[in-house]
Amino acid sequence: MLKSLIIFLLGLASIYTIVLAGTFIFQKHLIHVPFAGYVATPTDRGMRFESVTLRQQNDTARLNGWFVEHSDAQFTVLVFGGNAGNMSYMLDTVHMFHEMGYSVFIFDYRGYGASEGELTESAMYDDARLAWNHLTDTRQILPDNIIVFGRSLGAAMASWVASEYKPAALIMESGFTSLERLGAIYYKWLPISYLLRFRYDNLSRIANVNCPVLFIHSSEDELVPYSESVDLYRATTAERSLLTISGNHARGYLDSGEAYTNGIEAFLKHSADTDFSPSAATHVIHR
Repeated sequence: MLKSLIIFLLGLASIYTIVLAGTFIFQKHLIHVPFAGYVATPTDRGMRFESVTLRQQNDTARLNGWFVEHSDAQFTVLVFGGNAGNMSYMLDTVHMFHEMGYSVFIFDYRGYGASEGELTESAMYDDARLAWNHLTDTRQILPDNIIVFGRSLGAAMASWVASEYKPAALIMESGFTSLERLGAIYYKWLPISYLLRFRYDNLSRIANVNCPVLFIHSSEDELVPYSESVDLYRATTAERSLLTISGNHARGYLDSGEAYTNGIEAFLKHSADTDFSPSAATHVIHR
């Protein structure tokens, strides 16, 4: 009996060790789900665009992007997509901002779409900087005329850019405090803090953001709890608002319709018309 129990416990320990090793080794593929093929281009949505190639100095990897110019635009939106698909899956969002009268720049992360290179968290931030520099240096767009938008995983890229620079505004949709906290919700039985090689810690840097911030989150989000954006909202010292939408994680922005688009338009109009500072922060929750 004792021998059987020992064998059983050793078997459980072996399985647990294999799970730990697999989580550590393959976590990149659990977090990032890149698709190679494009389902459409901006042309298919009635928008003229310019293909852009980004490349880091001393790096052979090339990143593919689209710049969709609006002839009357005062502002340009730098868009960061989620963890799955590629930038063609963000065309609804690109089209929405273009219809609002903004130019839009979006690019694919390493390994997504036609972009090349090995994906790491530090490389993601380096490439986010590259995209920012493309707008400010190559296209000579003033930071005050750039809005940074990120959805889900892209919210981590957007918050990083906004904490390093000072854009006109930051929009974080379906964002999370950090992958460590999010992982602890779903994998309570794993030592997540020791296993993670990707952290995307929005909470630690949100206090360094000094532009108006709009948090968007569905109260019905089944993947990233609504409370994650509430915690980010509370930790923000700059002007901020929280737009509550409905629907699941993947389609909330579509299912919420005008409540979503009108909320973004109202925030951006208010941001453009007001001179903000951290000391002038307001605490309005839109529902």
